[in-house]
Amino acid sequence: MHITQLLIAIVLLGSTPAIQQTTNTPKTPSEAYQQATEPLREWTKSKDQTLDTNIKANKEQERLAKQFVQLFKIEDWKGKQLFDLGQLYFVALLPEGTEQVFKSYLADAGAADVNYARRDLLWALVQQKKWDKAIHIAEQLFEDPKSTWDINAYVQFLIEGLRSIDSQRAILLSEKRFPWLFKLAESQVNNPGVASTILNNAAELEGMYRASGQITKAEEFNRSSSQDSSKTCGIALGSPLASNDRIMRAVDAAIVRMSLTNSDAPPISGTLFIDTPKLTLSDLKGKVILLDFMAHWCAPCIANFPAVDSLQEKYQSKGLVSIGITQYYGFFAEQQELSEEKELAALRNLKAVSKAKLGFVIGPKSNFSAYGILGLPAYALIDRAGKVRLIKTGGDIGEGFERTLQSLLAEPASVR
Repeated sequence: MHITQLLIAIVLLGSTPAIQQTTNTPKTPSEAYQQATEPLREWTKSKDQTLDTNIKANKEQERLAKQFVQLFKIEDWKGKQLFDLGQLYFVALLPEGTEQVFKSYLADAGAADVNYARRDLLWALVQQKKWDKAIHIAEQLFEDPKSTWDINAYVQFLIEGLRSIDSQRAILLSEKRFPWLFKLAESQVNNPGVASTILNNAAELEGMYRASGQITKAEEFNRSSSQDSSKTCGIALGSPLASNDRIMRAVDAAIVRMSLTNSDAPPISGTLFIDTPKLTLSDLKGKVILLDFMAHWCAPCIANFPAVDSLQEKYQSKGLVSIGITQYYGFFAEQQELSEEKELAALRNLKAVSKAKLGFVIGPKSNFSAYGILGLPAYALIDRAGKVRLIKTGGDIGEGFERTLQSLLAEPASVR
């Protein structure tokens, strides 16, 4: 699923009550919004909750939203109706209209849903690459005590966009976000997966320092995160986060990832190679390497295979080598306690069904831990000199990732 569709799904599932679907033409933006978003709510009640059916539901609500926005003029509505019209544009994936509506909504001193309006406005601005305005909205969200954890996904989207065009501005925004992230993480201590993602974003600051050549700042950041006797991994010992083992493992992994930036890439070992020759990373010196850490149970990993294949086809002549990194898990789908032979057969079949051209290396779990990979999907970019330049976890492969790849391909092997 595209990251924007995923964000919309999070918003809808968390904030919209279920209603009976109707085929009547909606008379107000609120009615239109409810009707347009019904496909996703129906999906949540379905017994067939697969990636394909989820994508189908998202596409249907996008289609309905694009149909309904044509029924209303922005200037005819105020208050809750105007807010819902903005959400309708958002679901329709129309950033220009989303921006126009929410700017109008926020101009009203009586606007009741300021926080959520800013969140969707931030998405619209990032989509249009209006970086200055997007940064301003993000900073307002940092100061809003009502800001919720899901807003961080939108801010992360902004920072990733900035990193590939203006690393210093990305760093400045990340520094402002840093204390806000810890407050958000503590609010999610009972949801370790969300808290871990938030803290992973906080740890990324060290890698950003290293990538921009600010080694002193990176080392200071690392020391403050690991050597302060009152903290562990940057988290105060009195914080409820520190007592959660799952959260702390995620933070440790994030620190590993960030410390690898501009360092020699850890070796990858394989016991079996599928559609790729037996090789080591040292064999590929002079090439730019894309490591796709994946698993057969990871739906987003599978959904991203076409994007990885597209990059390989596009940049192979310039020196790109893409490799899928996976391991045996002892199961496949509902089949439990599988032998390696049977799991391998299932993995080969999955590769054929998904039409993935990407070669797979099956190896030990240590391949993942060496790069600080706990959650999937995850990707690493290694430059021609064998240095790790980027490790990205979660989401899809977007424009920022590709721009970073392009910059590495443009470098001569002797650059580092």
